[in-house]
Amino acid sequence: MQNTSIPVAAAGFQEMWQPVYDKYKLFFDCGTKVGPIVHEMFTTPIEGPLLIITGHILAAAVNSYGAVLTLALNGYGHDALIIARSIYEAEINILWLKNHPDDVHDFIDYNHIQTKQLYDNMDDDLKTTVSKERLEQIMGDYQRVLPRFASGHDKTLPRNQWCRVSIYQRAKDAEAHWQKQLEAEGNAGQSISLYKTFYWHASSLHHLDIAGVIAHMDSDMNAQFAPLWEHVDDALMSSSASILRAIDYFNDMAKLGLGARLKEGPVADFLSAYKNLSQ
Repeated sequence: MQNTSIPVAAAGFQEMWQPVYDKYKLFFDCGTKVGPIVHEMFTTPIEGPLLIITGHILAAAVNSYGAVLTLALNGYGHDALIIARSIYEAEINILWLKNHPDDVHDFIDYNHIQTKQLYDNMDDDLKTTVSKERLEQIMGDYQRVLPRFASGHDKTLPRNQWCRVSIYQRAKDAEAHWQKQLEAEGNAGQSISLYKTFYWHASSLHHLDIAGVIAHMDSDMNAQFAPLWEHVDDALMSSSASILRAIDYFNDMAKLGLGARLKEGPVADFLSAYKNLSQ
């Protein structure tokens, strides 16, 4: 039989691989050392909804971290920064659940709100494919959890997110947490609001508001196309910082005892990479 397979064409820009790796080697070393630690975390048995949910959040964030490294290596800094934003959100949620463990039930049960909303948005023909038994279950679960999610304006309508506080408040609490850590390490006053800097900028890139559109232009107002060096360092810095903190939170929550390996391995590489960028 004749071989009709089509040769695979490499995606990305191979000419960027070595220059980007050479410039940001310590960030990629950090990513390489994260892998074995995360593998050990997820092959260690855990129990309870809090650890199971935060573990799944962390697992998704680790996958996104790999995507950031891949995009950065190919000169897609803008898109890498957009994904770094989602890793930051994952970190914020893990820390919130670490500090407010009972809220994990809201995290889980908000799915009943989302399922009811999905049903409401179906057209009439699609709704007929939902069995009577399944519809009764959807409505029953929705009515059961609605009082916990009722909005302040109309008790018959749910709020638009699982958490009882906004992501701004969660980020603000996280920044207070980081500030205490810096003070304990003798680095008081060295933190900035990532929500009002990195997150706002990455959100503009994600939503392509006017600030996001301008960020995709060069100095002559022409559209920029990959491969580019812009935002590669920002994406590597922000995603590495968030994933390392998220891993540390989960390690502490699950009492896995991997803190020393984390600090001596990927964290040490990250701090050296950060120092090199700051010089």
